[in-house]
Amino acid sequence: MAPTNTTTTIGYRAAAYIEPKLLQRMMPLMVTEPYGQPVRIPKNKTKTINFRRHESLPVPSAPLAEGVRPSPQTLRVTTVTGTLQREGSWVPVTDDIADHLDDPIIQDLPDLLGEQAALTMETRRIDVLKGGTNVYYASGVAGRTTVAAAPTRADLVKIYRGLRRVYAPRFRRIIKPSLLYNTIPVRECYVMVIHTDLEDDFRSITGFVPCEKYPGKDALLPGEIGAVEGFRIVSTEMLTPWLAGGADGTTLLSNGDVVTSDAAADVYPCLALSKDAFGTMPLRGRKKGKGKMVKPVNVHVEPPGKPTKGDELGQNGFASWKAEQLSVILNNTLMARLEVGCTATPS
Repeated sequence: MAPTNTTTTIGYRAAAYIEPKLLQRMMPLMVTEPYGQPVRIPKNKTKTINFRRHESLPVPSAPLAEGVRPSPQTLRVTTVTGTLQREGSWVPVTDDIADHLDDPIIQDLPDLLGEQAALTMETRRIDVLKGGTNVYYASGVAGRTTVAAAPTRADLVKIYRGLRRVYAPRFRRIIKPSLLYNTIPVRECYVMVIHTDLEDDFRSITGFVPCEKYPGKDALLPGEIGAVEGFRIVSTEMLTPWLAGGADGTTLLSNGDVVTSDAAADVYPCLALSKDAFGTMPLRGRKKGKGKMVKPVNVHVEPPGKPTKGDELGQNGFASWKAEQLSVILNNTLMARLEVGCTATPS
């Protein structure tokens, strides 16, 4: 989460307390953020950003002939444009609430708004990623409406092979969950983001290694539960399924429930991500040593009590947040979506 802009009406001591508290509350919700190609947009510059990708050069068709200059190679550049989008919300606060309730509501509002901001940003980002065009279906069925199985090792092997064939780069560093924008090294991997409902199904896959059994002191990813077939598995409640979108049966969840007669299965997206598959503006503060950057999230608290025109008795205040976010798929071949069912009765 970015450093938070607060009004001086909160007080400097309170503001210093709120920022790390917001970060602690928001970071677990921002599961996909560490895996996007980050872009920092200078303040007062632009609302759009161009991500440029240089396509790989082909292998020369033959060795060099003596004294003969080979044909030149042509650089191929693909440009993807992302546009900043604004989000925001606010809560009114009256003097009665501030003066007569026992709960410290003014101090709690930045927490609640910060959580709402994180949920909003992550929802927007996941919506973009769920729209990827490189799609696999459980057990190799033809489409979403025929999905009738939980994830298997064979599904993951197929996706892993597909990513390796296009030279999809694996993660070696991720954004560190802290106030400042920094990165930390991780063991080379692809990442698969799943819904929490699927945790038991993934733990049941042959070869799954829970994170508590990892060798050494490798840094864990936010929400990580383990690894299997070249993927580190990250779990979040926010990767919601298409309810009753699959085939009829009784062994998979339908509308979130266990069923005893044939019903259409819920279909869960699992996002397989490689480095540089998508671009985003991380919700972090500026990097040390750099100039002013856009602060993606601003929380503002104005308690009641200050008379203004239209509120001459100072009866009304408010708390608000406003944010700028950017999420764009850069290369569909560098990511994949696996659509699966969820076993109704855990093993």
